[in-house]
Amino acid sequence: MSFMSNSSKFWPVEYDDLHFRFNCKSLVSFVHVLRVHSRTLAVASTAIIFYDYGLVFTREVELIWRQRWKLTTVLYIIARYLGLAIAM
Repeated sequence: MSFMSNSSKFWPVEYDDLHFRFNCKSLVSFVHVLRVHSRTLAVASTAIIFYDYGLVFTREVELIWRQRWKLTTVLYIIARYLGLAIAM
């Protein structure tokens, strides 16, 4: 488990009054923390999307898939599932 820290050792730039010094080691640590958090966010958002699809699927089958196909049905299916395919 990772966490965000306010410790200055993770900051890519160290501030000293009006001067600052670039710290390469801190930048690498900072980028690593951002990558870990972005992956965690991606997994969490994917889980929420699949949870939503699971909740709505039974109603979708009865209201969309079992009805006569119209333009609005096709547009709904394209918007719902093409967006998911592109996101993956």
